[in-house]
Amino acid sequence: MSLDALREYVADQFASMTIYLDTAHHALQRAEQQLGEDFLEIRLFPSLDKDDLRSKYDDIRSKYKSWYHFRHSPPRIFRNSFFIYLHGFLEETLFIVCRHVQTRDCIDLAATELKGDTLEQVQTYIKRVARLPFPDQTERWSNLMVARLLRNWIIHHDGRLPQQHKKMDKVLAFIKRTEGIRIEENEIVIHDVSFLHHMIALLKQFADAVIEGVIKK
Repeated sequence: MSLDALREYVADQFASMTIYLDTAHHALQRAEQQLGEDFLEIRLFPSLDKDDLRSKYDDIRSKYKSWYHFRHSPPRIFRNSFFIYLHGFLEETLFIVCRHVQTRDCIDLAATELKGDTLEQVQTYIKRVARLPFPDQTERWSNLMVARLLRNWIIHHDGRLPQQHKKMDKVLAFIKRTEGIRIEENEIVIHDVSFLHHMIALLKQFADAVIEGVIKK
């Protein structure tokens, strides 16, 4: 795949992710609304005597549990999973760029042979091994590094913040100024898809910048 073709592919994939995100979000909203209406309907019985009300208690409790758990668990799982998937797609895209550079520039070493996590490998490979431009002196890179920390904590610590971290101030500042994410009881909560839309834009812009720097050789 040429880099121009890769750039088009990345744009198409992020556009598809946006459509999927909005479609799934609206489906979850409709399901939550329906469960809420079912619960409300069963609460608003006409005047019942005690025996009738007692007979409806289990049904009321069951409807409430369904509504409450759906309202909290599935949307959280979906948003966290989508956030993690975005980073996985970015990683694969960057490795494709590195493999292209390796072939084009006749480099024996592969990016995967370097130390560090994926972004560190890609950064070192493009900047130090291939000696090409790499966009790591930008606010976009700084925000991406914070987003990676959030991703790692969601994966490995179920979203709980570590007690100490050298970049915690940057993380908290990023969360404070970014819509759709917050901290609740020391846990990362992606509470709105606006955050995921922000991440789609950030990761696409970064991928575009990496590809552009490699193409300009």
